[in-house]
Amino acid sequence: MPGNDDIDKLAFLATEAKNEEAWLEFSRFCKFRAQGVRAAAMEHLSSFLQGAVDWSLGERLTFSKWVLWRSRKFHDDRVVLPHPLRTKLLIPTLRSWIESSPGEAEGHLWLGLLRCDEPWLHLEQALELDPSCELARRTLTDWIISGVEYNQHELPSGYINDPVDDLNDLERASRLASGSTEEVRVRLWQQEIAELRARAEVWLAAKSDSRNVIPFPGRKVWLVGE
Repeated sequence: MPGNDDIDKLAFLATEAKNEEAWLEFSRFCKFRAQGVRAAAMEHLSSFLQGAVDWSLGERLTFSKWVLWRSRKFHDDRVVLPHPLRTKLLIPTLRSWIESSPGEAEGHLWLGLLRCDEPWLHLEQALELDPSCELARRTLTDWIISGVEYNQHELPSGYINDPVDDLNDLERASRLASGSTEEVRVRLWQQEIAELRARAEVWLAAKSDSRNVIPFPGRKVWLVGE
């Protein structure tokens, strides 16, 4: 069952989608999903998708852009972007879009955010085509930081994967962050990157001299090699 905030957003989308005759079945999907009647909601979604098969690329793009941007407001976007909608309409439409308009960034952005094909490459391509695409920049930076945090989450007992690779990735994240126009977010990123970099460097230093006691950043003193 969706959370209360997502329920309100579903109800809003149901009302908004009613303005487009071709989207009425999607409106009904949102309405029933907001009411918690999932089986009926999915029946309406199936009917909507059957009709969308005959739409032109332009019509499919209009709907896809509409629902994808609104999905960003949801706590759990799977509520409004269930698997059948992604695989039968959104992803095929986005793939057709980047084939027909290779110079546009937005198709790559959404394929990356939907984690399709090679999502990193899609987001990098979106940023290359449009350096002002903050959503692509933010997502790539956050993914790098999250990946390094995971690799370090068992410290001080162990480091997952190679800290040298993490240091290279953190340098990449730093470059991405430096290109952002969101000053508050950049400061937070820089702080996180500095802390993660320090932990990776301490681990590498500890491995090169396992006889020493190393003060681990942000944690109690620990003995290397234990």
